[in-house]
Amino acid sequence: SSNGPNATISSNAEKKRPVKNRKNKGDFGSGFEDEEWEREMKKELAEKKRKEEAAATPSQKQAAVASLTPEQKELLATQTKERSRLTTILDGAYPRVLMAIKSLALSDIEVGNSSLPSLSTSVISCAISKCDAFACVPGLKSLSMETLTGLASCVYEIDEMHAPTIARALTICYSPEHQKSESSTSISTLTVSALPS
Repeated sequence: SSNGPNATISSNAEKKRPVKNRKNKGDFGSGFEDEEWEREMKKELAEKKRKEEAAATPSQKQAAVASLTPEQKELLATQTKERSRLTTILDGAYPRVLMAIKSLALSDIEVGNSSLPSLSTSVISCAISKCDAFACVPGLKSLSMETLTGLASCVYEIDEMHAPTIARALTICYSPEHQKSESSTSISTLTVSALPS
């Protein structure tokens, strides 16, 4: 009778003894439930806050601004005005000035050459600027380099095909990193390798 179907059931029952100390291996008891409840509550609170912020009317937002002190309101107004002024310059005036200089330089070589002394320093400063605003306005850095290249093509003594190289060389020479390294050494020497004949 030990070979019958009941023998198989009793041997399987012996193998399936209840585990008494389950905390060591994957206790999914009250600790897990508490953590899960806490996560759900955080999610619900975050969702409720997000909905409240989205549903806030302009008057409620103004009420939040109204709770600022007079000094804070003045500072906020000053910052808003300055932000608006800089946006107008960077998005409109600055690119227009660069395009006007570039058009002037490329319109006639004599006009461009005569304007070099008055415009070159400003255009070089624009091209080497490390201002964070350049990263915010796409194409501003490249427009500065194109304008500098246009001015470099107006130099009588240099062929126009070398203008991009001259523009790059000027940006390297006037870059803040180069100026720092030059000021740290009392005597700076420039070494130029001989050109191939």
